[in-house]
Amino acid sequence: GDRGFWKGMQNGIIRVKGKIGDEALTWVSGSKPAKRFPTLICGGAGSFLGIHSHGGTIIVEGDCNRCIGADQVRGTIVVKGKVSRILPSYVKIGEVKEIELMNGDKITGKFHEYSGDHSVAKNHSKIDKKTGQISNSSNGRLFVQI
Repeated sequence: GDRGFWKGMQNGIIRVKGKIGDEALTWVSGSKPAKRFPTLICGGAGSFLGIHSHGGTIIVEGDCNRCIGADQVRGTIVVKGKVSRILPSYVKIGEVKEIELMNGDKITGKFHEYSGDHSVAKNHSKIDKKTGQISNSSNGRLFVQI
């Protein structure tokens, strides 16, 4: 898909050695049951990486600019560098040493794990109001290396 069309990538892998610009992998749509795993692997990224993501996987080997994962529902973003600003609508869950991607691949290292984007209406019901526990069934996941 292109910027003027809401339906984005649904399968396959895009590899970029260097830094990509703003709003990369927009409107991506993946599905574990359908075995569709749209994936972007890049060296670094600009702002709003993975905006409107619905099940995509993004692996960034370096740093990212602000607001990555905006409007994300499902999907995983892994940043092995720094993020200039994490959206306030993401909730920090804790630390992990292994990440399992939708396709079953695993990434090891020490990462902060976040859940979001909780400003998206579909995600609001996924936080139990009594316990504060977060269900990751439809929330996006953001991992930033420590």
